[in-house]
This record gives sequence, C-alpha cells and structure tokens, in this order.
Amino acid sequence: ALAASGRWLFSAGCGEVNQWDLARARPRLVSSAALARSDVACLTATADAVYAGGADGSLTRWPLVAGGGIDAASATVLPAAHAGRVAALALHPVSGALLTVSHDGSVSAWDPATLEKVAHTVSAHGGGAARALAVGADGLVYTGGDDGRVSRWRGADLAPASGGPLHGHSAPVRALAAGE
Repeated sequence: ALAASGRWLFSAGCGEVNQWDLARARPRLVSSAALARSDVACLTATADAVYAGGADGSLTRWPLVAGGGIDAASATVLPAAHAGRVAALALHPVSGALLTVSHDGSVSAWDPATLEKVAHTVSAHGGGAARALAVGADGLVYTGGDDGRVSRWRGADLAPASGGPLHGHSAPVRALAAGE
C-alpha cells in the first residue's frame, strides 16, 4: 500500500509502515512504525496523520510529529473496526471524515482524530465484499463491490444518493478513482 501527503510518501510492507521524505533528490527514509496486529491492506495520509486499514479488519491512526516522523507511541488502534479486511480508505474533502470499505460488506465513516465511528452501513453490496472507494469532486462517496455495482452515497453520513447505484460491470468492482 502507498499514500502521499505533501512531501511525504508512506509505504507499507509486511508488518511495518515507512515514511519517506520526497523533498530530496533521492528520497530518504524518515521513520517507521511496526504494526501491532496485522499486515496493512491500505493507507491514506494527511498533513498530520497516516491511517492504515488492516488485513484483519483493524484501523490504525499514527500522528505525525512536527517536521515529520511517525509518532508510533501515540498510535490509536481499533482492532476490530470491521469484521473483514479493510479494502480501501479515503478522507472526505468536505466533512473530513475517514471512510472505509471492508470485505465484510460494510462502509463506515470515522472521526479522523479519535477513530470514533460516525456512520455505518452493512450489506452495501448485496451481501458481498465492498472492495473499492473513491470520493468525487461533487462530495459523493462511491464504493464498488462483489455485486458488480458502483454504489453512491450522499457524503460521510452514508445515506444513499439519489439515482441509485451504477450498473454495468459483470464482475466485482475492485478499484475506483474519481477526478475533478
């Protein structure tokens, strides 16, 4: 998994997350954080924190110290944020909520500072896994899953958007991207 925020690149391998300084001609490893529970399935980052979704359904937030560096000692970990693998993470540009989708079929919104759940929906994709997530410039949240649909949600409250899901895939939707 990879995530970028400003001059920082975050990469996840087996059991660790690394932070790289991209402001140099040759990027330099700045800090690392060991994972207490599981391999990282997905990452996203802001200017002050990096978030990881775990293969075991966990959700972790590491604050970044001023000037760079992962503050591993101040990590917040939710060991059972989802009952299945966290497949994707995104931050909502309007509300700031951290959004997650999981192989358990659910979509959740979290307070990014505390990791308290603020919205949740189950069986978002017909009882199958939710595998992909993107936030459009219009503020709509898009999720893809095993049912071959792209579901649309009004925002971080995860209320279904008018017009219903987008149909057209005959196989699971595994990746999404939304642009301006």
